[in-house]
Amino acid sequence: ENSFLSQDAYVRADSGRWGETIEVQMQASLGKAIENYRESLKYIPDAAVEKHIRELEATLESRKKFVENVRLSKQLRAEADGVLRDARAETSFEASQEKFTRAIDLYNRSLSLYLPPDEPTLRQIVYGAGKEKISRAFRKFYTDCSALEREGRIVEALAACEKAVENRYAGMHEGEWILLGGQVQNLRSRIAHAKKMRAQGEGEERAGKITGAVASYRESLKNVPDTALEEHVKALEAKLVEANQGKMTADNLWQE
Repeated sequence: ENSFLSQDAYVRADSGRWGETIEVQMQASLGKAIENYRESLKYIPDAAVEKHIRELEATLESRKKFVENVRLSKQLRAEADGVLRDARAETSFEASQEKFTRAIDLYNRSLSLYLPPDEPTLRQIVYGAGKEKISRAFRKFYTDCSALEREGRIVEALAACEKAVENRYAGMHEGEWILLGGQVQNLRSRIAHAKKMRAQGEGEERAGKITGAVASYRESLKNVPDTALEEHVKALEAKLVEANQGKMTADNLWQE
């Protein structure tokens, strides 16, 4: 037992001294102490010694559990390192995001089991992985937003921009953030105006004011292109042309 206590004091003086080799020696010393105490009880029963044996047994089990946790912690960290490498090399956005999430989870599970001497470094790795995951998501959605807007897919562009906003990350350029905010506001305004003009056109159409309805619909389409609405407007325009031609024919006949 004194050998164990001496080794324990040596390790406690500097946590960097601990290792599995010295831990095995410490556990062996504890086991031998328990064995010898039990042997002595065969000759001289002693309640205090029995109590002390139980305490040493609890200490031994605790240390065995600690070593198990250390080993599992190291396995999880090694696995996390591999998953993080895969995440950075992954070309699929969805797959890379899943791998970043898994790597971070593995690192955190590792830290929950054992705090290694390089704990600050490991926590920086976890922080960096989280930031990289978010920044990649921001870049992806911001790029999608601009591309969709160029294609005239305004509603989808706004959805992508809003996802980019959700993935703002520490350290991003302030100017870029301001530009994105302006883009989001512009898209929202376009959609709101398109909805307003479409509703106005529908009201005009119901009232039989087809010319006004077409003008309102066209204003809506200028802000938010819509294939179905475009086809509907073309049909209304064809009816207007037909009606005008009919009117012109009737006017000609009347003049004759």
